[in-house]
Amino acid sequence: MLTASPCAAEYEALRQADDRTDDGLAWEIAGGYFPYGREGAAWDEKGAYYAYTRFVGERQLSLSATWRFRGRTALSFTVRSGATEIRELRIYAAGTRETSACASEGSFVSYWEYRLAPAHPLDPRIRITHRIPASTEAAATVSHLLDPVVLGGMMGIRKGPRDPHGSLHLILSAGLVANSRVSLAVVGEWGIPMQGADLPRVGVSIYARYALSRPSMTAIRFRMTISTRNGTAWIGFGGSVSGSLAR
Repeated sequence: MLTASPCAAEYEALRQADDRTDDGLAWEIAGGYFPYGREGAAWDEKGAYYAYTRFVGERQLSLSATWRFRGRTALSFTVRSGATEIRELRIYAAGTRETSACASEGSFVSYWEYRLAPAHPLDPRIRITHRIPASTEAAATVSHLLDPVVLGGMMGIRKGPRDPHGSLHLILSAGLVANSRVSLAVVGEWGIPMQGADLPRVGVSIYARYALSRPSMTAIRFRMTISTRNGTAWIGFGGSVSGSLAR
């Protein structure tokens, strides 16, 4: 399975290089450290205009379960716990100001996915994702198998506290299924604010997967993510163990 960079970590619809579409329950335990940044402009609580550069470092641990049924529909639930460090440099007309904060938080993510035409070569899907704290996302995905390569794409709109005006996200992926146990993948993501002064975000993730046991599809995954904004890059690392119980 493939996931995207931390700035789009919820785009699990691109996990199609080795995605099982048979009915059953799949689980995953994942963790990692993922830094990223934002640059833009805003007004503070006193109405003063400023430009900002923000660094965010996230340490994450998550547990997820996905149930697929009738060969078309999937329901997924994920519980996350983590700690976030935020540092921000604000540039006012009269000078600069630095702020920093650390917080521990939990979140819950659920999504509903439907395969529109399972027999079609592009396997088109639609997905509605909701997160608590509140944010909602609607997306469409396609994938195409050119054995042993799997190509995938997703386009979606996200709106929430971090994207109050909404943002457009485009993700492209290429996965190589080397054999029954090993697969590699590269995922690229572009996040484009629909309003406001935020700059576009670019992310690239590299994945390696090894299946520990073929009957139960238990596997371990490692990923490295690189996200950039305005020429600045951040590198993150993560890993997971997953399995499935097909009916």
